[in-house]
Amino acid sequence: MLTDQEFLRYSRQLMLPEFGEAAQQILKQSRVLVVGVGGLGCASAAALCAAGVGLLRLVDADKVELSNLQRQLLFRSQDIGRAKVAVAADALSQLNPHCRAEVLPEAFSAANAAALLAGIDWVLDGTDNFVSRVALSRACQQHKVNLLSAAVIGLQGQLMLWPHRQHSEPSYHQLFQDLTDQSGNCASLGVLAPLPALIGHWQATVLLQQLLQPSAAAALWQLDAHHWQLKKFPLPAAVTT
Repeated sequence: MLTDQEFLRYSRQLMLPEFGEAAQQILKQSRVLVVGVGGLGCASAAALCAAGVGLLRLVDADKVELSNLQRQLLFRSQDIGRAKVAVAADALSQLNPHCRAEVLPEAFSAANAAALLAGIDWVLDGTDNFVSRVALSRACQQHKVNLLSAAVIGLQGQLMLWPHRQHSEPSYHQLFQDLTDQSGNCASLGVLAPLPALIGHWQATVLLQQLLQPSAAAALWQLDAHHWQLKKFPLPAAVTT
């Protein structure tokens, strides 16, 4: 049951013909793991919090640095040196007190995967390196937890949907096993300031849709923000390794 304050807070969302109180209740009961509270994670977590997702479990071992402030919009200059997850949780509590943020200042790994994924409906991957993405992909596939992975670099963005709860295949680590961290990331190749927020909000939008109307189809989207071209690629139903 939504409170009067929640009806007022989410009123513009509740007005949508495809939405309503039942949909808002689903969001309120949903539990999302956000791995990586950088440019992508800041944007997606803020959007999900504002929309009314009930619990966000934030996982990141890093502290706020000056170079983060160009694109990681939950952080301020006075936050430099503090744990990213703690700063993000403070900001999210101010944005929407109905959303609970769990703070885990650690890196995702095979060793802690089971504990971090416990009770989770969806995982948002906002990491910036291949090793972390592979570990997350393997864990989500093993534990049959749905995964929505995003990446940005330069003027390019990418979003990948992996509905592991419906199907065990395919997986990120199987389709992209030839990739390495030598391919580069934001730290080595740069990124335009607004792009992580754009892709992070896109990631959150797709997740909200999936929470309300789950899809069994894995998919890959690529955005070229330089020419404003968006492409969608269906992924195979199974992969042999």
